[in-house]
Amino acid sequence: MRKLILFILLVAAASIIQNTQLFSVYGIKPDITLVVLLTAIPFVTNFLDYLILVFSAGILLQAPAGFLIVSSAAYLIGRRLIWRQSLNNAILIISATIVFYLLSAPLFLYKNWNVVLAEIIYNLILGGVFYFTLWSKRNHI
Repeated sequence: MRKLILFILLVAAASIIQNTQLFSVYGIKPDITLVVLLTAIPFVTNFLDYLILVFSAGILLQAPAGFLIVSSAAYLIGRRLIWRQSLNNAILIISATIVFYLLSAPLFLYKNWNVVLAEIIYNLILGGVFYFTLWSKRNHI
């Protein structure tokens, strides 16, 4: 229960920051909420708890259905990946960002692949920071 509350607070904070220009670098805004949700996968063992996080983010962001689908599918896929958790996290961040763009704006992905690539790298950096911070505190969560 404590873990769920922590992640709800993280998702809420990420959703609020997502709607600002706080982390915008040279016009590139990371999808902080998606990164937090994907990083939560190894720590949230119950799918229902994860759905609470996804729908909380969806409500706060007024997110499209593609966001909810990608986030939920990432949990199901992420729980079955066989590599190290840190590598699984990186693979999920890369693939979820691409799939989200394919579902929501495929033409943007095609015409602005360099922007999407920069966002993926930015998402990976933030995801690594979140993951290793949480991983080091995993026994206390």
